[in-house]
Amino acid sequence: MSAAILDTYAAKVLNAANEQHPSFASEMTRYVRALRDYFVELGPSRFKEVADAVMRHPVKALMHSDPFTWRTYDKPRGYAGDAVMLDYIYGPQFANPPCPSQAAQRLYLYSTNSHSCQGVRYRRDQLAIAIDRAAVDVDSPRILALACGHLRELSSCRAFAMKRNLEIVAMDQDKLSLDQVERDYGSYGVQILHAGVREILKGRIDLRNFDLIYAAGLFDYLPDEVARPLIVRLFQALNPGGRLLYANFVPEIEDCGYMETFMDWHLLFRTKFETLDLAHGVSITELSDRKLWTDPLNTMAFVELVKAPSSPQEVEDG
Repeated sequence: MSAAILDTYAAKVLNAANEQHPSFASEMTRYVRALRDYFVELGPSRFKEVADAVMRHPVKALMHSDPFTWRTYDKPRGYAGDAVMLDYIYGPQFANPPCPSQAAQRLYLYSTNSHSCQGVRYRRDQLAIAIDRAAVDVDSPRILALACGHLRELSSCRAFAMKRNLEIVAMDQDKLSLDQVERDYGSYGVQILHAGVREILKGRIDLRNFDLIYAAGLFDYLPDEVARPLIVRLFQALNPGGRLLYANFVPEIEDCGYMETFMDWHLLFRTKFETLDLAHGVSITELSDRKLWTDPLNTMAFVELVKAPSSPQEVEDG
């Protein structure tokens, strides 16, 4: 595929946006998929030349008029994927940012319904399901939400809505995110812990006796040499029968090239088996179960590890 075709796709996107044409979504999809194909073919380092060329095209102004794309690119908190950006994905219940034009509004609706964003919403629902299961398995479950963001999974959680006795520790390195959690959920007894991965790995935080630990978007940013010992440490902090749930974006998702280019959002993509292999340091004798699955659009891999209740049991692969 010639790189010039990207300019052709970009021009069609601009025309459809300016004319408010009904073909805008389909033109965007063609453009997003073309960027994906280049990213997959060239790899992150070589793709950068393509991305730099794309960012010199007039289409950049349209893409950055979308508040979702712009916030990720601008990184007002110093990193992409912050909790406010995730609220954009979760919808107007949590965020309804102003758009400077109708074209920007159309793009915002398109971008926040991309495959990756649908995967993020699915991930939130999986976290809520895990909390609900913990509330069934244990009378008063102790739960750690690692890199918790704004803890929006509680909005989809039946146990929380029913005011079940949940002891939730919300941990994040972003103090602003924790301030929002305190405002929204502090009155419900959610505990705030301002810390990051480094504090866990250096033993500065005493983590123990959890019935559920989950990390949603954290591992997309952690290299293997950090992710592996972290999983071992988190698994050690579980009670017998406790569960550890984590996720990772998989390679070649539809909007990976768009994310790399217009969002300057760089993730560590892993296949579902590479995601599972991050738990290689957990002894199979300590497991009673493990499960591996992907979301319906195959954008994200999920791993759940269940700690043996007392004596090791034979592990069934999920």
